[in-house]
Amino acid sequence: MKYLFFDTECCDGVHLCEFGYVVTDESFNVTEKDVFLIAPEKPFTLSHPAVRNELKLYFSESRYASSPAFPARYSRIKKLLTDDGCLIIGHSAANDANFIRTACERYGLENIDFTFADTQKIYSETSENGESPSLENTATLLGLELSERLHKSDDDALLTMRVMQALCKKSECTPEKLLQKYPAARGISRDGCVWYEGGSFPDLLARLLGDPQSVGATRRMKCVSKYAALTCINPDAAPSPLKGRSLCAGKFFERDRTAEALNLIKLLADLGCKYANGTGNADFYIDTDALTGSDKGDKRDPRLGSARRNFRENGKPQIISPQKLFDILGTSERTLAEMPVPQMTIDEWIAGEKRLRSEKHDEPGAIRQRVPQTRLAHNGGSASTSIGELLRGYGVASDDYPNDDNK
Repeated sequence: MKYLFFDTECCDGVHLCEFGYVVTDESFNVTEKDVFLIAPEKPFTLSHPAVRNELKLYFSESRYASSPAFPARYSRIKKLLTDDGCLIIGHSAANDANFIRTACERYGLENIDFTFADTQKIYSETSENGESPSLENTATLLGLELSERLHKSDDDALLTMRVMQALCKKSECTPEKLLQKYPAARGISRDGCVWYEGGSFPDLLARLLGDPQSVGATRRMKCVSKYAALTCINPDAAPSPLKGRSLCAGKFFERDRTAEALNLIKLLADLGCKYANGTGNADFYIDTDALTGSDKGDKRDPRLGSARRNFRENGKPQIISPQKLFDILGTSERTLAEMPVPQMTIDEWIAGEKRLRSEKHDEPGAIRQRVPQTRLAHNGGSASTSIGELLRGYGVASDDYPNDDNK
């Protein structure tokens, strides 16, 4: 078994400009080390006033601009990442996998499907407080000396190797054994989706089915939003007051009665009705306060006030009672409460994500979402914050459904 350690750099937190790697044998002896510069064909715009530290890439903008674009590097990168004889390893590697996915999608190339081990996840699993530090901070915490050339991707790949070597020494086992011990550190990039073992959206639905309280309140509400986006509306639904319309329920209902919210979304979709994540674009608002007990006292659902304001200003959404909605749906509160949490296979989830990306690209004037930008300097120097760490700091994380969601 060989080990391939890899790292990437981007010009703007989205578009690749570097791919670096190191190949070693099972004893961590380096047999190959290289870096591919990639013309991002996008401006270098990593600046944000909230970020104090400067990110410094090793090469100049002109070097990147004069390099081949991603399609010219695609075959070589794919061959490296799909080598059956290699264990692929990165640090915060889901970010790198997403950058590669974005590049493939941008140039109309087949997604590079591969699995990887993540040293950041392994460190998090082994640390007392579960922290997920950047590559350089992880290395420092493990007592490793840092290279002066951080953010040169092949050197960062080499540092990732040294981090893995230190983790193996600390645990007295091989990388393969570490992955067996900490399966959540195993990542998958497949068909344009990137996730960690046990951390996919279908895994989250399964957790809600088995033990809803193991999922934090914020994560439950995000689950409702994601399920609504992934659920296809029935175009052949029979005529009804809901067909072709949208409906929104209260935040407390999504948080406290998540299973019912998910099943409500499914029932609405069957009738040709879209579930809205806010009152601003909804035709109907269901006053769910009586269902959650928040109709007593002064803790009414915040969406109710928003719905009333929007109705006064725009004539919608129309506020309806749960009973009126149940009558239209042909169900009851008790029946809805007894329905199990709907489940989804990995293949169904991937197909849904593909559809969402396709719809986003088809929208008139659609622009790819950009991340908050961080000041970028060139030509050497070190920085105390990695690109992946900055992305996570601004909420742009690839691991949308981590195993610890009690936040």
